[in-house]
Amino acid sequence: MSTLDNHSEARPKPKGRIKRLLQTVVLTGLIVTGGLAACRFLGWFEKIEIAAYDSFIRRKPVEPLDDRLLVIGISEEDIQNREEYPIKEGTVVELLETMTQYEPRVIALDFGLDFPRGTDAEQDQLTNLLAGSDRIVSACLLSSEEFPGVPPAPSISEELAAFADFPQDSDGIVRRSLMVSTPGEVFVDEVVRSHLCNRPGEVLFSLSLLLAMIYLEDEGIFAEQTESGDLTWGNTVVSGLYKRSGGYADTGAVDYQVMLNYRGPRDTVRTVSLTKVLQGKVNPEWVRDRVVLVGYTSPVVKDFIPTPYTETEPGFRGMFGVIAHAQATSQLISAVLDGRPLIRSWPEIGEIGLIGVMSLIGGLIAFYARHPILFGAALIGGLVGLWFLAYYIFIQGLWLPVASMIAAVLATAIVVSVIGRASHSVYAQAILEQLKADIQGWTTPHPVTHRDRLEELVRRAQAIRQKRAIGDELGHREVEQSSADPMHLEFDDPEVQTFYERIKTQLQQKFDQEKAALEAQTNRQGASSKSLRVQSLLKKSQRARSANLSSPLFKSGGADD
Repeated sequence: MSTLDNHSEARPKPKGRIKRLLQTVVLTGLIVTGGLAACRFLGWFEKIEIAAYDSFIRRKPVEPLDDRLLVIGISEEDIQNREEYPIKEGTVVELLETMTQYEPRVIALDFGLDFPRGTDAEQDQLTNLLAGSDRIVSACLLSSEEFPGVPPAPSISEELAAFADFPQDSDGIVRRSLMVSTPGEVFVDEVVRSHLCNRPGEVLFSLSLLLAMIYLEDEGIFAEQTESGDLTWGNTVVSGLYKRSGGYADTGAVDYQVMLNYRGPRDTVRTVSLTKVLQGKVNPEWVRDRVVLVGYTSPVVKDFIPTPYTETEPGFRGMFGVIAHAQATSQLISAVLDGRPLIRSWPEIGEIGLIGVMSLIGGLIAFYARHPILFGAALIGGLVGLWFLAYYIFIQGLWLPVASMIAAVLATAIVVSVIGRASHSVYAQAILEQLKADIQGWTTPHPVTHRDRLEELVRRAQAIRQKRAIGDELGHREVEQSSADPMHLEFDDPEVQTFYERIKTQLQQKFDQEKAALEAQTNRQGASSKSLRVQSLLKKSQRARSANLSSPLFKSGGADD
């Protein structure tokens, strides 16, 4: 093996490599992280992050049925058979009396009873039944500026009234669940009845929270409040959403909200029809010690909400409101008793730090994977792995800003790769050196032509290539470069100097070839430019002659005629 081959196996100094790593990867990562943080603040990533969230929800394994809850659905078949809509007080009384025999822990009425529908006797009977029970919860709707709200059932205790509202995102999809809220002030012109759910400043529990609290109290587990205002059952803390949580640029959560961790699109809560219950065709064990929710499951009534799922029933995308309340209730009970994860996110500073880490990873991929095929394979593999990692962590209950993380890896990797390729291009480095010389006034004082600049650029590039070649052969030892002539390097060792002169002669030949090629190209460009100018001049002259010939002075007979 020759001396030249032995030297070619030398590796760069670790200090120089670390310096380049800090200059390219770390600096680029910081810049990319700052830019992505600004984009997140402006909300540019929100739609992509929410789309990723919906994808995770749809791909999440469907969880088994939670038999601690039972839904009694008032279906379209029930309405048609009874010829009764809305359900009258007499039917409600019959249902409640039947269910009470089976000893449920709590019954929730998820429909309005604000206007009389049955006879006076039926109304009185319902009023007395609700007033004498501490296990029946009635839902209401909160008021807003243009909506007076819907009151709970008459005579219900205020402690057993809860709102049934869900917060909707800008696209109308329900991804969150309310825990505690207050009615909004009403600004409509018509006379508004005052009730519990339209009193401004009144603090109310959501239907799911109240049902979960009642169920867990029978288990001997009582809710408490942390110093930050979050509810906790034992070791289970239900953290509210931040202003910016997960992929949201602004949640708008002025009240206490959590992400709604759906168990699945369907078959996650046992459902029976109103008719079967009234006919006694329900297994009593499905009711005993259970949370029972009663609500409409008829598409005609339109008591349903849009969810991230594309289909919750055959040919039907929305989820019935009573089913959604059952899932929200199950979420809280399962978190306390089963350790089922709630969907949380890190504070904003933690998410920005995570984006910064992803930026560094993308930069390291580009820094060490120099070959295009290796770079592409490593980058694609890293992005796919990051997606699956974010999905796995999501299953465990942590929502990471996966779109921003992928953007951080991709942007930093591309920028570092471009910088790396530019730094390894002798002409790119020569241009930078020449610009530096121009700025600092190192160029010659006499006028410099375009050809002179091209020759200087080739000369600088050849000097850089020469210095790299010598450095590679000598194990990247430092060499001194003459300021007067960048093509001349000086060494203390005579043998090295002789070796250098031989390399210089070879590279000088390449320099002459490149110079000749550039001169030929310049001459061709000059000739071409000159030809274009001549053609332009000819056309201008022809137009002028045509204009003169059409003048009356050039017509037959001349001016004197």
